[in-house]
Amino acid sequence: MKQNERFILFLILSAGMFVGWVFVGPKVFPGLFPQPRKQVVADKDDQKDAKKPAKKPAAKNKVDASAHAGPVEAPKPGDSKKKPAVKQPPKVVAKNKPAPKKPPQPRLAVHPRRNIKLGSLDPRTGYFLQVSIVSRGAAVEFIELNDKRYQTLDRQSQLKAVGNTVDDVRTCDTSVKQIDDQLKRFGKSLRTVHWKVDGKPDVTDGVTTAATFSFTSPDGKLKVSKRYWLEKVDLDKRKLREAQDASSKGYELNFALSFENLSTEPQEELYYRLQGPVGVPLEDAAIARVHRSVVAGFVQDSGKVKSSSLTAKEVVKAVDADDTKEWKTAIRYIGVDVHYFVAMIVPGGDQSESPTIAVARPELIDRSPADIKYSDISVELTSKPFTLAARGKKGSSVEHTFTLYAGPKREDLLAEYEATDIIQYGFFGWIAQGMLWLMNLLHTIGLPYGLAIIGLTIIVRLCMFPLSKKQAKSASKMKELQPRIAELKKKYGNDREKLARAQMELFAKHGANPLAGCIPVLLQLPIFIGLYQALSNAVDLRLAPFPLTWIDNLAAPDALFQLGFTVPWLGWSTFNLLPIITIALFIVQMKMFTPPPTDEQTALQYKMMMYMSVFMGFLFYTVPSGLCIYFIASSLWGIGERKLLDIKKSAEPAGAADAPGGPDRGDSGPGPDSGPDKPKGFFGKLIAMADEAAQAKARANGNAPNGNAPNGKPDSRTTAGSGKRGRKGRKPRGSRR
Repeated sequence: MKQNERFILFLILSAGMFVGWVFVGPKVFPGLFPQPRKQVVADKDDQKDAKKPAKKPAAKNKVDASAHAGPVEAPKPGDSKKKPAVKQPPKVVAKNKPAPKKPPQPRLAVHPRRNIKLGSLDPRTGYFLQVSIVSRGAAVEFIELNDKRYQTLDRQSQLKAVGNTVDDVRTCDTSVKQIDDQLKRFGKSLRTVHWKVDGKPDVTDGVTTAATFSFTSPDGKLKVSKRYWLEKVDLDKRKLREAQDASSKGYELNFALSFENLSTEPQEELYYRLQGPVGVPLEDAAIARVHRSVVAGFVQDSGKVKSSSLTAKEVVKAVDADDTKEWKTAIRYIGVDVHYFVAMIVPGGDQSESPTIAVARPELIDRSPADIKYSDISVELTSKPFTLAARGKKGSSVEHTFTLYAGPKREDLLAEYEATDIIQYGFFGWIAQGMLWLMNLLHTIGLPYGLAIIGLTIIVRLCMFPLSKKQAKSASKMKELQPRIAELKKKYGNDREKLARAQMELFAKHGANPLAGCIPVLLQLPIFIGLYQALSNAVDLRLAPFPLTWIDNLAAPDALFQLGFTVPWLGWSTFNLLPIITIALFIVQMKMFTPPPTDEQTALQYKMMMYMSVFMGFLFYTVPSGLCIYFIASSLWGIGERKLLDIKKSAEPAGAADAPGGPDRGDSGPGPDSGPDKPKGFFGKLIAMADEAAQAKARANGNAPNGNAPNGKPDSRTTAGSGKRGRKGRKPRGSRR
């Protein structure tokens, strides 16, 4: 055991002496150890130089003169303290052998921030837009409309068709994967770096009309350029207002994306992503009929354009479910629309033959904390892959053009892009378009839009006058027949079949039709829906005042004053007077035109109608004031019309035969000896048809009642053997004695 311990101790001491001799000996006893030669020192210098920044390579065929110097003897022991260290010669560069070149490192070009504004805020210049373009991403910061009709709701500034957002995403932002991959090492992207402004912007008649931005990839192989320009509208041939409502060119921002190969090798599988319109204004979201929606038109095989849309609510739900829809059909237009305005991108060229966009997808920009249907949404376009030939060869560059329309939703403006389906008139669209045309016609002859709505109401009511007159007469007769109907109900009690037949005979006898009052209402329903759609889509009513009143926006509630609080659940914050007047007039009309209840059932119906009127008041509280003006004018016209008809009727002498209170042959119709009356009115025809059907069924069973023919007259064949006179008034032979 002791021998093993001694052996281990011997190994440890031997290892310690060896390490001390190798590492400590040269420093303590330098004379006993040989000094390293110069070549070793040169190697250490090379290692130091390798850590320094690379220098320019030595010229060819250049050899240092010290290369022929003889070897240097190693110093003797003790000389290191007496003589200075020998200076080592520099490393010898190999003859006729250049140093290897390192590839150029990517370099980020830094350009100053620039902001260029195209167009003007004066529409008389022929430009209807002012566009702000920033060098950061060479993107559109905002587009401002210069028409005085298109101001913000507070009338403090002109409306921005895009750019109403605080997010860093901007309209027409562009990304290219090959460039973005290089910019990642600098913490940048093609959307966040500042692009270079090429040359000076184009100026025409004092208005900046075009500007070009460019950016070169850090490796210097690919250059991308973006050029924006506006086109002037010729105002010499048309009036300004006419041009603003019909010339789509004034609301177009044209731009082109160009790619150029700067290398000697082809660039393959290039593609870019283009950001669609961002920050389209959502005005008065609480009462807006249409919130933000993605709208698109796709070119079909037949050449027609099929429209499609997704609401902001649908987009948010799809994003949350990670199920975002993608469109891969040829695009005619795509963008974002709101109630009265739309911003959309229109690719240039024939997209059905050579499409430039491969995929378009909706995109969520900013989720609204109040309600997801108010969220800011946009679209992102991904181009088809393309290849650039080497520099200097054909096909070394490519250019794609686009048009960004940002303006009001008018049929004449959107027809240029086959995008009129964006304006949704609903099922009765042709009626809505006719109403809108008529209202604009009245405005062109000098009537303000508030009075034009009243004029439209009068025209509609005049066209409906024949039906209204018939409705009034029928309602008056029904009102006079109410005591007779009450008597019939007492007479027949619970026998509903006899009561219904007796009532129909009574209505037929006096020419009354209880359904006549419903016909004008049914005919007015599509007119009401069409008018509602027309007024809801009429951008001209936006900020249009009603003369001599507090109403300053016919496209919004009248808002007489602020409540100072918000009504729970309903969200009302203003007192709107016009809806209250509208419902009050509805109730007055109902009391005037509806006959008084005669039993519990009619009384219950009367109460239900009252409750429905109050319920309609809640629905009407936030409708546009222009629509309330129509209903108020229509109700007043209807009340006056009924009063005039009543006055005219009271002036005419009533016939005794036709008077409801005059003599008649009983409540249950004609007597048995008087012969059948000729069917009178709608219910008379119904009675005749019912009699014919019953008699036909009886004949089929072989027991025709009373021997009457289907037409209600006695049948000669069944009366020949009876005790009454037969044909030609002769008595039967067997009756003679």
